[in-house]
Amino acid sequence: MAVVDRDYVYRFVNDAYTRAHGLPAERIMGMHVAALLGDAVFEDVVQVALDRCFDGEEIEYEAWFDFAGTGHRYMTVQYLPLALPDGEIDTLAVLCRDITDHKEAEEALRHSETKYRDYISSAPNGVFVVDSLGRYFEVNAAACRMTGYSEAELLSMSITDAVHPEDAAEIGHRFQRLTATGSYAGEFRLRRKDGSTIWVSLNATGLGKDHFIGFCDDITERRQIDAQLRQSQKLEALGRLAGGVAHDFNNLLTAIVGRASLAERELPEGSTAREHLGAIHEASRRAASMTRNLLAFGRSELKRPSTFSINDTIDDVRQLFARLIGESIEFTTSFDPDAGSILADREEFERVLVNLVMNARDAMVDGGRLEIITRRTPLSTADAEQRSLTAGDYVVVEVTDSGSGIPPHVLPRIFDPFFTTKPPGQGSGLGLSAVYGTVRQSGGFVEVASEPGCTRFSLFFPSVEHQGKADSQTRETEMTGGDETILVVEDEGAVRSLVVRVLESIGYQVLSAPSPIEAKDIISAKGSSIDLILSDVVMPGSSGPTFVAECRDSLPDLRVLFMSGYSDEYFDQLVDSKELLHKPFTPAALAQRIRQELDAER
Repeated sequence: MAVVDRDYVYRFVNDAYTRAHGLPAERIMGMHVAALLGDAVFEDVVQVALDRCFDGEEIEYEAWFDFAGTGHRYMTVQYLPLALPDGEIDTLAVLCRDITDHKEAEEALRHSETKYRDYISSAPNGVFVVDSLGRYFEVNAAACRMTGYSEAELLSMSITDAVHPEDAAEIGHRFQRLTATGSYAGEFRLRRKDGSTIWVSLNATGLGKDHFIGFCDDITERRQIDAQLRQSQKLEALGRLAGGVAHDFNNLLTAIVGRASLAERELPEGSTAREHLGAIHEASRRAASMTRNLLAFGRSELKRPSTFSINDTIDDVRQLFARLIGESIEFTTSFDPDAGSILADREEFERVLVNLVMNARDAMVDGGRLEIITRRTPLSTADAEQRSLTAGDYVVVEVTDSGSGIPPHVLPRIFDPFFTTKPPGQGSGLGLSAVYGTVRQSGGFVEVASEPGCTRFSLFFPSVEHQGKADSQTRETEMTGGDETILVVEDEGAVRSLVVRVLESIGYQVLSAPSPIEAKDIISAKGSSIDLILSDVVMPGSSGPTFVAECRDSLPDLRVLFMSGYSDEYFDQLVDSKELLHKPFTPAALAQRIRQELDAER
């Protein structure tokens, strides 16, 4: 398999593709298709098919190819357009399947009846021979294994009997096409004897006057991989979109929170306006929480464990859960005030809850009840060993729904990756495996109890000490300044003017610039007098880290604090987390971080 962009350049190749061409992946990726396949093949065959695919058409053809690694091979080649959420097609997947054995077998059938019989009986793929009425005339052992039927059972059936009911009518039309043209290649679903469904690829051709032979491969796994590839690309695009939205939204929140904080300080205690500003603070906090949840769906980032309150965290995402489940489901929470705190990646924990809430919603199609409770419980040595845990105090989060329940035969497999009982397109089978993995990585355990009308997931996390939310809010009101000179580099005007206003109000000498270009002029004029640069990370023209690196060439001891509304994945390799202030922030948080950086030992 390979992925090619609109410039006909390879962007991804798998191991099989590299083996066929006899080159390592790093040599092929970045190479033009013509350079690998040859100008003649590219211009005569490949380019036309690629262009049709970029226009939205799925292409499939068969041809002989000469590979440097595997020699002269007959391949089925598929070009699948990979569309972004806006419908634009900027890459396509090239899926190649080696069917040389099939081709050679077809040739052998025309030359030798003995070779034909030997191949039929020993072929690793399913071989089906049918008559002109579509009745099975001969099948091999692989065909029996593929369908789950015995040879005698298959020979009493016709082609549509083993096909998935939804595909049966189409297969009937395709068989008519086969009888008319003498050949057919395609994919469809088979219904096995046990009721399970598999996807197969069929290459069929005429055999004599009144019979046809078909070679079937089970391609269920390949189709799953194709679907995962498409889904991963959609999620990648969503992640980029979410990052951009979050950046702009966090800039707006920074201005809203900051201006509200400044206004609140100028009003007397007990005034109605202060109450309104307090409501703005609370709404902004919830908006920031919603932004974190948006990013959690669209990115893959490193685990960042921190200590946080279970009750506060669940309370922060209550509104998200209410929107996810809809009005037909009654949603309640019950928090043990002594539940305490845990050490985990907070966003991963929120994602765990979202997965469980969405599964509960899907189990209550006609409405029902959903409850999340927290409690603190000690585990004895015996109880802990049963769960592969260490004895001690644990914080337990229970998610209970009144849905249809999980069948007993399904329950042992619910945490298996890619296992799902949902219809195709409605579940990846990764949600509960991610739940289990996240909880176990945090030193905890997951228990499940289910029966019709009640399913309960219990998440056990080791309890840790935490200073609490109130202390953090108390420190947030402190604003200590100084007389140092600070250069503020921020392209968003509302944020820049807020930061300048806050820093000047607590005594700092402030210089400002809307971009690194203007900031460089200030550095040239006043470089030695600047004590600290406060810079956005992502800006037009140049990034904050690049600008700072250039400044440190001439001012190696320059102190720096970055600020950003993007998720961490945008700057993990660029910015030290100790030098980063996340947007949105309050004036007090800004003043505190500035003072910490200026007072830190060098």
